[in-house]
Amino acid sequence: MFSTLDKEDYYIQTTLVTNSAQLCAVELQEQIDRAFEEELVDLFFIDQEDVSTYLVVEREEALNRLRNNTKYSFIKDIILEMESWSCFQPQEREPSYNIFIPEGFSLGTSEKSKNKARDKKKMQKQSRRKNRSKKK
Repeated sequence: MFSTLDKEDYYIQTTLVTNSAQLCAVELQEQIDRAFEEELVDLFFIDQEDVSTYLVVEREEALNRLRNNTKYSFIKDIILEMESWSCFQPQEREPSYNIFIPEGFSLGTSEKSKNKARDKKKMQKQSRRKNRSKKK
């Protein structure tokens, strides 16, 4: 993958280096070093010292560390996994404080205004019928 990836995609290059190091893929040391030499890795996320720290660990120990990390575990209960997502949280109907809404105004329409609109439509409909009957 190191040779086929787009050199401009720093996120994927960085992720590939990070995952390779965490898996203790010593056989990829040369490609990892080349990625650092070509400045394809975002040093904010991982640097060569971090890689060295990962690669000195025994492979089985590295794999056990990943197995015990909940970030890399299988999802067993979808509801439990997703219940904290903001899209599943109840939203306030109106914001409690918003500097862009003048006092006395609201974002939603009240029942009174809905009834007024309904009554207005009825009157318009009746008026159209009346005008049509006059033309005949």
